[in-house]
Parts: sequence; structure tokens; C-alpha cells
Amino acid sequence: MEFAERTHALALLASVVLLGLLFRLAPIFRSDLSFAFHPDDSFEYIELAAGLRSGCGFARLEHGVCQKPEILRTPGYPAFLALLPNLRAILATQAILGILSCLIVVSWLWYYDCRTAAVAASVLAVFDVPSIVMSNSVMSETLFGFVLVGAMVPCVFERMRSSRPFLSAAIAGILGGIAVLIRPIGAILPFLLPIPFLATRAISRRNRIVAAGATLFLAFVIPFLWSVRNYRVAQFAGISTVGAINLYYYRAANAVAREQGVLLEDTQKAFGKQLGVTYDHIYDANVQSDALIKKMNHLSIGILKNRWPEALAMTLQSLIYLAVAPMRSPLARMLGTKGESSGIGLSGGALTFSRIRNVLQRTLESPGLAFAVVVEVVLTVAVWMGVLLALVRVRTQPSEYSVSVVFLTATALLLLALAAGGEADVRFRAPISPLLAGVAALGYFAPRSKWAALTSRRMGTTAVA
Repeated sequence: MEFAERTHALALLASVVLLGLLFRLAPIFRSDLSFAFHPDDSFEYIELAAGLRSGCGFARLEHGVCQKPEILRTPGYPAFLALLPNLRAILATQAILGILSCLIVVSWLWYYDCRTAAVAASVLAVFDVPSIVMSNSVMSETLFGFVLVGAMVPCVFERMRSSRPFLSAAIAGILGGIAVLIRPIGAILPFLLPIPFLATRAISRRNRIVAAGATLFLAFVIPFLWSVRNYRVAQFAGISTVGAINLYYYRAANAVAREQGVLLEDTQKAFGKQLGVTYDHIYDANVQSDALIKKMNHLSIGILKNRWPEALAMTLQSLIYLAVAPMRSPLARMLGTKGESSGIGLSGGALTFSRIRNVLQRTLESPGLAFAVVVEVVLTVAVWMGVLLALVRVRTQPSEYSVSVVFLTATALLLLALAAGGEADVRFRAPISPLLAGVAALGYFAPRSKWAALTSRRMGTTAVA
């Protein structure tokens, strides 16, 4: 009976994964692949990859000319692009990485004999619409999500942390550091990844501290070395200048836009005049400098201090938007349908009923897009309901379940919160979707008896160091 159930679950899992892979690969066979490019990020990544291939070092190659050393973008994603021969190879590789991210989470649940939860997690993660769209985009989300999930594996596997704490710490720390060099928003990971090691009861206190310290060191030293490089080439002691740009042109500008009841785009124009560098040119390689970053940070802090109620409201609005809003315009481009809108989404500027109505009207222009958005909304609601159920169950479940659920949920929410400003985009949810899917599946299908029994049996074979 047990063998039949396992075989049936494996068959379901394989079917879901195969269908999900086909969904992600299907857009690659379109003749027009312009949907894969997101201005201006995609083109900057491609120019950096071309610079790496052409001997420019980490600098953009524009019109056959090497630009000044890059300090805006980090090297992780451009290096990935430089390894692949063409656009279709990039998108195909990202489709596979997206599926692998889901399988890593599924394998964690399968290990604890939570087979129903594993199948449920595969459905929620594999068919996540933002993840499908971003795997078909020249953007860093899919690669970041794959490395992020990989860094989480040693953190949620209690047996791995207990039997091989230092190997687990090395894997988590190295992948965490690499994640920061793919997307700077991952800078919080060095402080989060050591936490589960400190909570590992099956090893001595000394080994807990050493493992946590090793994780912290490795996750910190990799981006630190990159900041040293930035200082050497541009006297900028940071990982990326993107944080200051977001703070000025999205956080501070959006707070003013909310106060004045206007669109964020309008405020950005005024901010460009005040700064001396317009928003249209703020991402250019030749304007990046330590002096510009200091000026933006100084102006931003003053504006946000004086408008803290608007800043708080902006953060809450953007966080809710990131958590539940469906992806629409990039999806419409990928599907080749109507319904796309230009400009910043509903997270930017003052939110009005007319703006919401316009978005709904644009969506309904395409029945196919409208159907896809409805499916997206249903899956998103299902994920968050499952996450809530998992958190409610924490007090009645074994400690390993509790550590895993709280850790994964907190990491996902913190990554969303760090992106909760005028720059908020639904694509930011794609990297954490497999993590949330795993937690949600546990919320719906987490039999305490199996989890506790398996944990006790397996942990009983692990010697306390």
C-alpha cells in the first residue's frame, strides 16, 4: 500500500513538473522574442555580458566601446549571460533553473514523507505566473531565486545541519554570498542564514556557534570583496549604487508624489532637475560616482524624515502590492495579447479608484489575459492562505517544522519588505515563490504524526557532537 501511494505521488509530481517545464519553454518558440527584454535593465545586463566577453572587464560594451568600470550592476547575472550563446539558450536555461528551484523545495518535503504536501507545493510553485514570466525574461530574478533556494536547503534540513554542520554552513554561506552579487537586495541574507544553525539542538553549543559564524563569514566576505573592487575602480565603498537610486527616485520621490496626489513619473522629473541628473540617465554608467550616491542619500533622508507618514503609507501599500498583485503587462507581452500598460504600476504615486479601474479595463481587453490573471490571483490567494495556516500550526508542531516555517516565511517577507517602495514590481515575488509554496503546502498538508515520527527516528541516529 505504501509503495503504491509513493508511486502514485511520484507520477503526479513528474506530470506537474513536466507540464510546468513545457509552460516555461513554450514562449521560446515564438519568432519574436522582444517580450524577453525589460527596459532598461535587460539591455544593461546584455551590455555587461558583452563587456565580459570582449575583454572590457566588468564594464558595459556600448557601440563597440568599453565604458567605465561598472558599479551599478553586480556581476552575478551578467556573468551568467556571458556563459550562454544566445537568447533562446538563456531563456531555456532559466526555465530549467526555475523548475529546479521548485524541485529543491519539493525534495525537502518529500524527505519528511509529506508526499501530498510535496505535490501541492509543486503545483503552487511550478505554475506561479510571475515565475513563468520571469524565466522568459532577461532579468536576474530566476537566477537569484535558484541560488536563494539553494542557500535555504541546509537551513531547513535539520539532519543535514546536525550530521554535517560545517558543510551545511559552507553551502549556505557561499550561495548566500553569491545571491547578493546577483541581486543586491540579498544583502540581508548574511544575517538571516546563520539563524537556523543556532537553533540546531542536535549539536553542541560550540559547533552551533562555529557553524553560524562560518555561514555569516562566507555570506558576508563574498560581497565585501566586491565592494573592495568597487572602491579600487571608483572610490565607491559599496556593493551597488542601485540602493541610492531607489531611495531617491522611488522612495523619496514616491513619498512626495503621494503627498501631492500626483503620479510618481511627474515627481521624478522634478527630482531630476534638483539632482542635476535626470531619471532617464541615472542608470548610465558614466554618471555613477560616490559623490552622486552621497548626494542622493542626503537628499532622500531629509525628504523621508519630513514626510514619514507618507513614507510609511507608501511602504505598506507597496508591500501589499508585492504580496498579492497579479503580474499583467509583462504577461501580456509574453502571451502576445492586448492589456499591457506603460509606466509604473499601482505601487507608484497616489492610489486612486480611477487608476484601478483603468487597469481592470486594460486587462479585460484580452479574454486570454483576463483568464490568466484570474488563475494567478487564485494561486496567490491559495499560497498566502496556506502560509497563514502553516504559521497557525507552529505551536502544535515539532520544533523542526516550526523553525523551517518561520524561517522561510520571515525570509520571504523581509525580501518583499526591502523592495516595498515606488520601485515595487510583482517580478520581485518570483524568487521567493518556491519558498512560500513549500510553506503553504505544509499549511494544508502537514501530518504531525509523520513529521514527528520521522524526525525522531532520523534524529535518533545522529550523534551529538
